[in-house]
Amino acid sequence: MELRPGAPDGIRILFAIEPPDTALLIAVLEGLEAVQDHYSQAILLAADMLRRVRAGQAPEAAAHGYDNMRSFLEEFYPGNHGDDDNDSSIQ
Repeated sequence: MELRPGAPDGIRILFAIEPPDTALLIAVLEGLEAVQDHYSQAILLAADMLRRVRAGQAPEAAAHGYDNMRSFLEEFYPGNHGDDDNDSSIQ
């Protein structure tokens, strides 16, 4: 799957929902040049990584959980997490 937060600035986040209820971050491309030059290669590498994770051959794909939405947003969007304090767990 692909997430395009602020798509005009050229950020692409490639991820999978694997196992269910868990987001596996596979790759991040930041900047229009990176997206233009490396997007196709990133898709191929992401597919390979997902195959390795499914086969149990990717020890570097360790789970990192978040207690709530705020802790997730603070890590990835520091200073821009708003006032929404969602207590649901994110992994």
